[in-house]
Amino acid sequence: MQLRSQSLLVASGVTLPLAAKALEPLPVRYGGGDDQLADCYLQDGERPVVVLLHGGYWRASYGKSLMDAVARDVRTNTEFHCVNVEYARGAGSCERASADATNVALVGHSAGGQLALRHALRGSPAAGRGGASSATVLRCAVSCGGVLDLREARAKRVGGSAVDDFLGADGDVRAASPIELLPPAMTSSLRASADWRGVGAWEDGLAATTKLACVHGLDDSVVPAALSTRFTVAATVGGLPVEYHQIKREGHFEVLAPTSRSWRATRAVVEDALRAPPAKPLLGGDARRMAPTRRVDTDSEIVITTLREVT
Repeated sequence: MQLRSQSLLVASGVTLPLAAKALEPLPVRYGGGDDQLADCYLQDGERPVVVLLHGGYWRASYGKSLMDAVARDVRTNTEFHCVNVEYARGAGSCERASADATNVALVGHSAGGQLALRHALRGSPAAGRGGASSATVLRCAVSCGGVLDLREARAKRVGGSAVDDFLGADGDVRAASPIELLPPAMTSSLRASADWRGVGAWEDGLAATTKLACVHGLDDSVVPAALSTRFTVAATVGGLPVEYHQIKREGHFEVLAPTSRSWRATRAVVEDALRAPPAKPLLGGDARRMAPTRRVDTDSEIVITTLREVT
């Protein structure tokens, strides 16, 4: 992600020409729109960037201040730069509300989860771009209580008229809903035969660069956890691995508190992804397939991890 001003360029692998460890964020405009603002919490030197996208059903009455506490937590308790982003909101904002980031970790809450995973999947063949190569070079995209299935959310009146308002008269739900950008169901980790677990080239390329994850409180009464479950299942049968944290006894807003289990799980996903070495390319006749899914149930959460293996 690049945020430009007269004195700042924030991007992974770029040295920041600023004093070290400013405790207060540096406000930066990153585009020409009134809503294109960001608060930058900076460390020293060349470091990965965690980009935060707030929720609020894409409505103008909600802003980036929702993520202030967790932005400060990233700044204080990790070695990464953190950028808390404001984006275009309001009626018909579907085409204007978007993430634009490369070589970073994207973390979105609620509506921000939709933006984060829509960005991660923007190179999908389902997006009508041929799938020759993904424009995404994200290290990680995490949805926290995300609205990941817009059709289902609209049918269940999640947020009242929020989905219709977001899409506006000309919005395309197929291009905006992360679940619809996933590849078709052509693989299954539940089938015994390896023939049912093959992975296509686009899916393999995305999985090699970008970790996809969902974190959702099982007591969420605002955005049902079923939306994250549907996305995880659809991604897995489409050949994309996902790490899914179902947090017990927490709801929709706990993730905004740095001490919550939801946020600690989110931060751990990001730290693991940004610290991991790049995936090794396949050699010779090697191929990847979906492996059996792993499920770990503890007192505080259920972690479902869909896996790949090299054949």
